[in-house]
Amino acid sequence: MTREVRILSPEEPLHRVLTNYSSRRQHEQLTAASAHRGRDVQPRSSPPPDGSESSDSEDGGKEPPKSGGKSVPSKRSLDDEGDRADAGKRRIDESIIPFAQSSDLSGLGPDLQATLKLKENYTRNLEQAKQLVISNPEVPEFPQALWKDVLANNFVDLDKTGDLKASKNIRSHGEWSIAWNAYSDAVTFAYPHRQRELRLYNAEITRLFAATLLESADRVIQFDRAVRSRVAKSNRVLLSDFGSFNDLGISHFSNAGAGSSKAPSKAQASGSRNPNTSGEICRRFNDGTCAARSCKYRHVCFTCKARDHGSHMCGKASGSGTQPKLERK
Repeated sequence: MTREVRILSPEEPLHRVLTNYSSRRQHEQLTAASAHRGRDVQPRSSPPPDGSESSDSEDGGKEPPKSGGKSVPSKRSLDDEGDRADAGKRRIDESIIPFAQSSDLSGLGPDLQATLKLKENYTRNLEQAKQLVISNPEVPEFPQALWKDVLANNFVDLDKTGDLKASKNIRSHGEWSIAWNAYSDAVTFAYPHRQRELRLYNAEITRLFAATLLESADRVIQFDRAVRSRVAKSNRVLLSDFGSFNDLGISHFSNAGAGSSKAPSKAQASGSRNPNTSGEICRRFNDGTCAARSCKYRHVCFTCKARDHGSHMCGKASGSGTQPKLERK
């Protein structure tokens, strides 16, 4: 560094010269110290490819720089957005939720406890749970569109367990059994502990089919739908808790039940005769040859008017010895 040599003039006081020299000396020392500190500082990292620079708003409160006329989010805001993306949604404060304080599973049976634990785990991310199921080599044959309902323990329409494009309404015990077996395999794959529950329920429904006339099989099918719908809406009932469905049994199997038949048509409500039903007695029934599942003629005995047999089996003699002339079917 080149020092400047000054020649004092006679008129310049000595103390002023000394003061100026001391100030300049102090300035040079500070400049040298600053240069030394600059050499010790690590070089700044290169800016990101998009040209944006890190913001000092987190520490210094400065306004974040702008790029292309748009404000660049600060580091803190980016971190917050990342946290929200990882969490999906803002967390709920469970400490103030009334029902969260009483969600004790100790009062439930072991099967219900196991079901609720798996259900809670699956429903955290149903899409991911479904992907794990359908990518498993042991997955049973079942429509992929219904797996989320199985995992969430929701109601599953058995009419859709076959080919969804060619799905049809179940009308018989045999059709119900085929659909039930596919549904049961899917449920036990996701909830292995429910195997006994499903087996007991299947046996109960089979007994109901056996005790019901063929033309009334739809009552059993609708009863099954009502039972499984109730169980899906409750976390405290198993399909094998048959005592919990007594009201549904009355509704679907009693003639006075609300679910035993459809509402009457306008013609029936007005008292007019159904054009598909005749008040005449079936001659083939009395001959023992009627095989119709839904006969429009009355199946009663010509002789005694009993419903459990025809005139060919009746032990009573006809009063007139003649039978009414009826048109054959």
